[in-house]
Amino acid sequence: MTDRSKWKFSKIQDITWKLNDLTPIYPGDPPLRIEPVMNHIKPYIKISKITMGSHTGTHIDAPYHMIENGFKLDEIPMSNLVGPVKVVQIQGKNVEPEDVPHEGYERVLFKTTTENYTGAFRENFSFISKEAAKVILDSDIKLIGIDYLSIDEYNFMEPDAHWTLLGQGITVIEALDLRKVEPGEYMMVALPLNISADAAPCRVILLS
Repeated sequence: MTDRSKWKFSKIQDITWKLNDLTPIYPGDPPLRIEPVMNHIKPYIKISKITMGSHTGTHIDAPYHMIENGFKLDEIPMSNLVGPVKVVQIQGKNVEPEDVPHEGYERVLFKTTTENYTGAFRENFSFISKEAAKVILDSDIKLIGIDYLSIDEYNFMEPDAHWTLLGQGITVIEALDLRKVEPGEYMMVALPLNISADAAPCRVILLS
């Protein structure tokens, strides 16, 4: 049996949305479907056909999502996805410059007002302002995350936060579940599918 007393971390928090019929889907994205499929050669084997968009649930955006000739998901440096992270409770409705930490953190997750993580899509979710995105860009931050389906406001005229951050290769995680996470410092592991695409669902955990 593993001696857990030797582990550096004693607590693991899964901050990933559960994928099921209650998972909100951004309007216009493909619906999530999980369907049993019959294996006609060995009918006792359980197999499912999973259909969904690349931005379903907790997912990571690659620059290719919004930037012409931007690199794809499988080209994101692994060093962006694993390491110390700062969880910040924002002060107002949206992420503003004053919410961006200046202590030299390379990874920052923004905990916004409590969102409804299940059921119908919410149009009035919190987002990262254009001004805050510029402050992030001027920092040493290489990964940011937020707890709903986009870092830009719904029905944006221009996706300023995406253009600003993805345009400089900053990794973006959307749709995190931070409801039970206290602001503070953690070790993060965020692993998307190893696929050449604009985005993909991922599993994100915090260690403390």
